[in-house]
This record gives sequence, C-alpha cells and structure tokens, in this order.
Amino acid sequence: MLAVMTDLAQLASNSAEVRAVRGARIGLIFQEPMSSLSPVHTIGSQIDEVVRLHSKLDKRAARARTVELLGQVEIPNPAEMADRYTFEFSGGMRQRAMIAMALACNPDILIADEPTTALDVTTQAEILDLIKRLQTERGMAMLLITHDMGVVAEVAEDVAVMRFGRIVETGTVDEIFHAPQHAYTQRLLASTLKLEQPADARAEAVITPQPILTLKGLTKVYGGAKGFLGTKKFALKAVDDVSLILHAGENLGVVGESGSGKTTLGRLILRTVEPTAGQVLYRQKDGKEIDVTALSKADLRKFHADVRLIFQDPFASLNPRMTIRQIIGDPLVVEGKLSAKQIEEKV
Repeated sequence: MLAVMTDLAQLASNSAEVRAVRGARIGLIFQEPMSSLSPVHTIGSQIDEVVRLHSKLDKRAARARTVELLGQVEIPNPAEMADRYTFEFSGGMRQRAMIAMALACNPDILIADEPTTALDVTTQAEILDLIKRLQTERGMAMLLITHDMGVVAEVAEDVAVMRFGRIVETGTVDEIFHAPQHAYTQRLLASTLKLEQPADARAEAVITPQPILTLKGLTKVYGGAKGFLGTKKFALKAVDDVSLILHAGENLGVVGESGSGKTTLGRLILRTVEPTAGQVLYRQKDGKEIDVTALSKADLRKFHADVRLIFQDPFASLNPRMTIRQIIGDPLVVEGKLSAKQIEEKV
C-alpha cells in the first residue's frame, strides 16, 4: 500500500484537499461543547450534517449512523436523544456528543482540546475512559491538548511541554513526571497540588460571629404543575431543602457532581432563579438582615451590587461583540454611580 504525505500548511484553508482531511481524516473534540454546538439545531441534526458532508449516505442512513455513534459514546436512548437540543444535555452528555461528531468519519487522528475542562471529576474520569476505549478500538493516534497534569498522566504515553509557543521538553510520561529536565516543567509539576502534602500556612481572615448569608430550607422544583388536559407534568427537584450559614471572611465550598444542583443553588441565592420554597437572608454592611426572596426589583439590584457571581464558562458568558473594556465597564454603567471618566479609570 502506497502512503502519500501531504503538507497541509501549503494548501489553502478552504481547498478540497483540506476539506477531505478535516473531519474525515482528522477529528477534533472542542474544549467547550456549549459554545461549539449550535443551540438552535438538535444534536442529531448536527452530527447528521458531518456524516453527510464526508460520505455519500442519504438522510435516513446518516441518521442511522448518528444514532449508532451516540450509542457508541454511551448516551442512553440514542434514537430519542438525537432529537434533543444542546441545552437539554448535561455537560458530560454534551461532551459525549462532541466525541461522536469527531468520530463520525472514522478519523486516523483525534485532536482532543481540553476535553474535560468544564466537567466534574467523576464525569471527567468517565469521558477520559471513553476516549481511551474508543481510541484503542479504532486504532487512532491522539493529540491531547491540556493544562491538567493529572489528565496527561492518565491518558498519554509521551509528553511535549509547551511554553510561549515553543516545545521546551519532550519525553515519556515516566521521564517527564519523575525526572523533568527543563525548569518550566519542574515548576509545572511543583505547582500541582498533592493531597498528601500539608497546605501552606496562610493568613486567616477575621470571621464575624453573625452570619452574612443564611439559607433556610431553600428548594427549587422544575415542572410538576398540571399540563394539558389536567395531566401532571414530571417534577424535577433541582435543590431540595438546603440550609447553610456563611460568615463574613469564611470560605464555604459546595461540592457535587454535574447536575447535583450547585449552579442552581448559586442562582437561587442571587434570585436570578425564583425559589419554590425557603428563604435567603443577607446581612448588609449596616448590620440589618434582609430577606432576599422578598426584595423588589429595585432592591434586588442593590443586593446584586454587594453579591457577585463568577460564571462557570467565560466563553459562553462573555459577549463576543463587546471589547473587554466594555464588558468590565458595563456593570459600572448599570450601577450608575460613576462618571464616564471614573469608569474608564476603574476599568
């Protein structure tokens, strides 16, 4: 069999030769499926498009191939789930759909760009196991792009360490992890937190005796109301009777798997999602405690000036049509307390 080498860098990006390689010979798993998948098309239709673009299958055969691929990446009820939209999939299922799309045309090389960045540790392990299994079954080569040294140790055989656009060190996993030669590689490994090592001593903030935030029986139920013809809809209890106390200066970690209700809890505290039951009590700087669940829109805006949210995914949260200057300055404009010059200086 004659092997022909092609220099892709010498071909036009939209040439037929490049299109024949991209997707068909080289598959790509994107870093953030929520930003990469279309919100207005079903998961199945997006995979159908890839299959039909690189094959001669008709619409029905392409859908059968799509359902087969979703089954291979262990999505339950693949025929039904193919008709669901991106927002109806959990983070782990969206990543599985991305893997199915990347494998649609049986590529020789799989490029996995931070494939588990936004996933919890349990889902991350499942996705890594899935990728390794599919790679072995299909005999693919894989280029894993990641900042997570743990993922490298779990998946890779060989490692290339990159800094400022250059490869500074290469070696087997054992060589890199146990005998790193380059100073940057050594710093990377030294910065990785090891549970057996004691945490560095750090200054402790003063914790107030009175709580700054109190949650009492906070509950959020989606669905459950009577639908058409009086039938009762399925109810999902996203947050169930949560009570917590947070003191000023304290760090409270809320840990759980994907879909356990962590993000919904944060939204309930801010009241960007209305609770089904329970209270959110916040102690203001003057010491007065207010019930956030009973605030008017005007008072809620004042509360949002005191309690801020760092979003999970900047790619999906930041407006691509705005500059960084506009994005940072926008909350200050909405607050309306500073002049244009003061906002410019603060940004």
